[in-house]
Amino acid sequence: MRLIRLRSGSQTGWASIEDDGLYWLEGDPFGQWAEGTEVVGLVGASCLTPCTPTKIVAVGLNYLSHAEEVAASVPREPLFFLKPPSAVLAHEESIVYPASLSTRVDYEGELAVVIGRRTKGVSPDGALKHVLGYTCANDVT
Repeated sequence: MRLIRLRSGSQTGWASIEDDGLYWLEGDPFGQWAEGTEVVGLVGASCLTPCTPTKIVAVGLNYLSHAEEVAASVPREPLFFLKPPSAVLAHEESIVYPASLSTRVDYEGELAVVIGRRTKGVSPDGALKHVLGYTCANDVT
């Protein structure tokens, strides 16, 4: 299933993307929900961020070509770092950085995993049960 968060007219919420249209979700996409009425008035609709995270956990130097690119060795264990929730932007929002302070800006296309519920101490076999979905991310440093 494909989901989207959007604002259309005075309504904001989740919708499911189906072959025959776009339908508002009734309930919580992280829990129980049902397909509702069809979304109308897409002219002027805005795509919102796929979630409103409380934290963003990222993994650095997780593939060989990137480690070679920055002249670093691949770490033995995952290199985790955090990004603030304010780093998440919606479709077509601008990335703003202070030009006087930024002499180099790097970007990378990334796969982002949206976790659907609180997760702690999950076994590798049960981890995917906590994933709501996936989206594209532009990691800007």
